[in-house]
Formats: sequence, structure tokens, C-alpha cells
Amino acid sequence: MNLALGGMSDSEAEIEEEAEEQTVHVPAGGQSISQVLFPLPGPSSSSSPIRERKNSKLAEKERLWMAKEEAWSRERAEWETERARWETERAEWEAQQAHWSSQRTQWNTQQSAWSGQQTRWETERAGWAARELEFKSAVLARDQDIEALEQETSAHVAEINQRSEEHRLEIEALLKRVEGFAQQSQELKLAKEREAKFDVQLRCTGALNAWTGVCASLRADAASCAADRAALRVILSGLETMIRT
Repeated sequence: MNLALGGMSDSEAEIEEEAEEQTVHVPAGGQSISQVLFPLPGPSSSSSPIRERKNSKLAEKERLWMAKEEAWSRERAEWETERARWETERAEWEAQQAHWSSQRTQWNTQQSAWSGQQTRWETERAGWAARELEFKSAVLARDQDIEALEQETSAHVAEINQRSEEHRLEIEALLKRVEGFAQQSQELKLAKEREAKFDVQLRCTGALNAWTGVCASLRADAASCAADRAALRVILSGLETMIRT
């Protein structure tokens, strides 16, 4: 809608000038602006050609003015409709703005709570970061200790393997010596068996020699006893003879 409310066109200015030239004594009650500005000529008006042309121009200008007035009325009705719509939309906007303000207040409250929670989270996060750093330091120290222990264990394992190899060699040498000792023991056992046989034979020989000596002594004793018996028999015979006599 293009409304030239701030100024007037050339025809409107011309109408204004002509209206100022004429003095119209017509009551304005119930009449339109065009009827007041451009009254219809009465029956007693002059019918000169100049007056007729002027009246014709005025009638034409009145028609134009009435058309513009009708257009203005339509535009004003449209304005009123648009204004009502704007007022409705404005009320809706104000209600929406009030809702938004309430929502914004709620959001601000929630944001404040979130800010406090975020501050607590940041504090806890800083604590967890410090604990994580402490744990990482402890884990690093533990890893270093484990690495040192692994190196020490590797050295111990190498030393144990070396000692095991030395012990294995010593055990093999000992086994060889044991085998030699077993062989020597077997030989010693055989020697002892031979020695035992020799001892038995020697004891048997000694016993036999002793028995032979005993037998010889017994034979000597037997011979002595036989001589003694013979002597006793002589003595007994002599005694018997003496007794008989």
C-alpha cells in the first residue's frame, strides 16, 4: 500500500488554491469533505462558458477526490484490519516474550546451577588430574623398579644358569668319580672276598696245624700214659707180690 500522506500532488494543490479563492457558505453537517470543498452549483449560478469550464474542472477534481477518498477509506479499513492483526500478533509476541522471559529466567537459574556443577566438576577434575599425575608417577616409578628387578632377575638367572652349568659339570665329574668308586668298590669287594678266602684258608691252616700239634701232644701224652700204665702195672705187680708174701 503506497500512501502519500506526507505531501500532496499537483491536482490536490490546485484544488486547495481554488478552494481558498471561493467562499463557500454551506453547512458541513453530514457532508463529506468533497461536498464541503466542492459544493454543487445552485440553480442561480452563472452559466457563462468560463464558469462552466471551471465547474467542469471542479466536478472532475471532485470525482478524482472522491475516488481518492474511497481509496483512502479502503486503505484505512485495510490499515485497521492490519492494525488489529498487528495488535493480535503483538499480544502473541508479548505473551511469547513473557514465556521467553520466564524460560530465560529458568535457563539462567539452570545455567547458574550448571555453572556451580561445572565448577564442582572442574574442581573434581583438577583433583582427578592431580591423582592421575600421582598415579602416573607411581606407575612410572613402579615400572622403573620392575625394569630394575627384571635386569637384576636376568642377571640372577644368567648367574643361576652359569652355576647350574657348573654344577652339572661337577655332577658329571662326580658321577664319573662315583662310577670309578663303584668300580674300585667292586674291585675292593673282590679283593676282600679273596682276602676273606685267604683268611679262612689261613685260619683253617692254623687250626689244622694246631690240631696237628694237639694230636701230636695227645699222642705224646698217650705214649706217656702207656709208659705210666706200664710202670704202674709193674708197681702193682710188685705190690701184689709183696702183699702175697
